[in-house]
Amino acid sequence: MLGNAASTEEESFSHGLLEHPQYTRPAVWRGREIPPVLLSGHHGEIARWRREQAEAVTRARRPDLWARHQTGNQTTRQRAARSRDRLLPNGWRAAVQNRMPARSCRRDA
Repeated sequence: MLGNAASTEEESFSHGLLEHPQYTRPAVWRGREIPPVLLSGHHGEIARWRREQAEAVTRARRPDLWARHQTGNQTTRQRAARSRDRLLPNGWRAAVQNRMPARSCRRDA
């Protein structure tokens, strides 16, 4: 049992990729330094760095997973594009499925 449901979101294979490298203190260990982006405190840049590293590790070590990941991303992008292009009879765009509940599409005149 997990204390935090979000803990599984960054586990190996949670997004079809291997995990990014893990770092801890001290800042330099056996000649390896912690990348400055991880010390920056900029959460967006850290997430981008982790994603790039996970992609690089997966591409190098598991080409089969990388190919499956690429295919899955294309399918997701195609589905999203189709959803964006779908219009309802009243001219409104169809709601794109996401984690938030859909809001009513009624117009009160």
